[in-house]
Amino acid sequence: MAGIGTACCGLAMVYLRSIKPNAKVPMRRTARLLIGLAALASLGACNIQQSVDDANAAISAFHADLDAGRIDAIWSEASPEMQAATGKAQLTALLSAVHRKLGRVQQSEQRAWNSNVTTAGSFVVVQMATTFEKGTGMETFTYRKDDDDQLALVGYNIQSNAMMLN
Repeated sequence: MAGIGTACCGLAMVYLRSIKPNAKVPMRRTARLLIGLAALASLGACNIQQSVDDANAAISAFHADLDAGRIDAIWSEASPEMQAATGKAQLTALLSAVHRKLGRVQQSEQRAWNSNVTTAGSFVVVQMATTFEKGTGMETFTYRKDDDDQLALVGYNIQSNAMMLN
């Protein structure tokens, strides 16, 4: 959906460039076109915000599972791509180390997000500044939205000096 606003703006620019400088174009027709394109762009923005909201809910569930030691639940809800690329033993070792070295999640605040639609699907990337019991970390979650608008984790990364030192 992120491309709709860009495509709409591009169509408007093509339309406006096609008008000769001194041509008499009814203002109403131009206004209707621009209003319609603006409406399409705002619909795309609503879907993007919904995807980010869904990702934030998934991140809360991820943190709850991590705190409860339910790494199997995180694994089973991860995308097939993540499962193939990481492997259950590797993901279990990483998340166990995060929990052992940093402790329970105390607070997590969204710092950045990005939504992207490609031929491989629709992706939402969210960066969270997370405070744990024993330190802080910058977490990056990457989700792919499937045909049923469900998110599946395709990537997790944490940058944490405290994790290295604990």
